[in-house]
Amino acid sequence: MRCSAPIACWSKMAPASSPQAVIRPSRELARLVRLAWQPRAGFPTLRAAWWAVLALRRLRGEISELGLEAQVTGPPELAPEGLRGVEAALRRRHATCLERSLILQRWLIAHGASHEVLIGVSGGADRIEAHAWLDRYDPPAQGEGFRVLTRVASRV
Repeated sequence: MRCSAPIACWSKMAPASSPQAVIRPSRELARLVRLAWQPRAGFPTLRAAWWAVLALRRLRGEISELGLEAQVTGPPELAPEGLRGVEAALRRRHATCLERSLILQRWLIAHGASHEVLIGVSGGADRIEAHAWLDRYDPPAQGEGFRVLTRVASRV
């Protein structure tokens, strides 16, 4: 999930109007139904995954215009076990580290856990790497070697 540079990380996001950003709902729904039939997956996992796919699509459109001021829509009222579906959907849709962090932050806020999104950089004049992660949620190794530039506070 590490990004090689801010341009490389955030430029992978296609504008909402581009063909790459258009989600084919029937294909996505079929994938999510297959996820639901896996062991230990149920309605909360499936519904949470569907919310994550829709939230990611909307966030990709807004983040290019609004930057860190982009808002993630609130998740439906589901059991905390749905987190598994959120993480699976974000992996499946190849969310960038920033997209993943913002969407997971919104899910965790809705379930009573407040975490800041940290954005850091590492490297020198010839090579810069940027990365985003959740404070006190992701393992400490996620931010290892990165100097924190900004923090995105939890917001509802």
